[in-house]
Amino acid sequence: MKPKKNTMGVKDRMLNAVEQELVDFDAMDIPHEGIVTVEPIRKNKVSGDFNHSLSCYQHPETGEWFGIPQSIGEDGKYLFRRIRMTGSKDFNLKNPAERAEFIILMHYPGTVDSPFQSGKAKYRIYDPLAEAEKDILKHSARRKANGIVDKLIDDDESKNDLIGFSRIFGFKPESEHLTIIKKLMLDKAENDPHGFLEKWENKELRNAQIAIKRGIATGLIKNMPGKGYVFNSIPIGSSEQIMTSYFLENTDSMHQLDIESKAKDKLFDHELSVKLAQEEVKVSSNGNATKALVEEVKEAVVELVVEETEEEEEAEVADLAEVKAMVTELQNKCRKRSYPAEEWNALSTIGELQDYMTSKASGGYEDENE
Repeated sequence: MKPKKNTMGVKDRMLNAVEQELVDFDAMDIPHEGIVTVEPIRKNKVSGDFNHSLSCYQHPETGEWFGIPQSIGEDGKYLFRRIRMTGSKDFNLKNPAERAEFIILMHYPGTVDSPFQSGKAKYRIYDPLAEAEKDILKHSARRKANGIVDKLIDDDESKNDLIGFSRIFGFKPESEHLTIIKKLMLDKAENDPHGFLEKWENKELRNAQIAIKRGIATGLIKNMPGKGYVFNSIPIGSSEQIMTSYFLENTDSMHQLDIESKAKDKLFDHELSVKLAQEEVKVSSNGNATKALVEEVKEAVVELVVEETEEEEEAEVADLAEVKAMVTELQNKCRKRSYPAEEWNALSTIGELQDYMTSKASGGYEDENE
């Protein structure tokens, strides 16, 4: 049986074709100047040749068509011009036809970095201008990252920042020599400057991540089976990302974690922290310190006072024990010398006992019982 001949008139075919929405190449955010190159990725393994063609494809979300209409078929739909690729091809973006072909290839699902990429890629795009801009940005980022890490490494007053920031990258300053940490941070700034800057420039996020890492290192944050991470008996998330969100939302808990983790961190230089905060207060706003800076100094001083008070108390306890031992020893001597107990038993200091014993010795008491 012969297929029925399509009797649709030219006018009807035109109306049907109009229903096919086309991508507006002129409105797309693609430069109108410059030379770009589309290169084949996979060539014939035997001959090394490349031969591929495409005409059109449909936007998966809007339904618009990527293609250059050439005519209208018997079914009333557009017939699109076929783009043939036999190797690398340059496209002059000043030429509307070449720019249109480039846009079609750029969005083709078989092109690397296409928004619709799927399956094995056939093409990649080389844009000298874009590559130059990318290299410049990378160079600028590397220079900036290296400047930051140089200050962290060379400036003794940046020691706390260096140790804290290194923890964000998974380094463990507790088990590595400081020189090794410096070298690792240099490598990170050199090899991944954009990642380095991304973590450094968001100060609020950086401080939260440092406090979390320090909290884990000092044991304030524990990972408990069935509960996830816990701080002060409160579950705070199953991952560091969730923990970070928790502390950014709960600023009081964040404040508490920061202070307590610094107090327990043996690597944290508290005296340096106080000194820097005090200096910043002096120069801030021509001497007018902000409330935040004043609070920072107070917190740092409190940390030092607590630390020093604990040390003083420990020393006092040790001294008191020594005094008690000496008093007991003198009282035992009095007992052995048969001094009247009602006289020396009421004496509680070393000085009083020594004076008492001196006076008794001069009064004729013998030491024969010692």
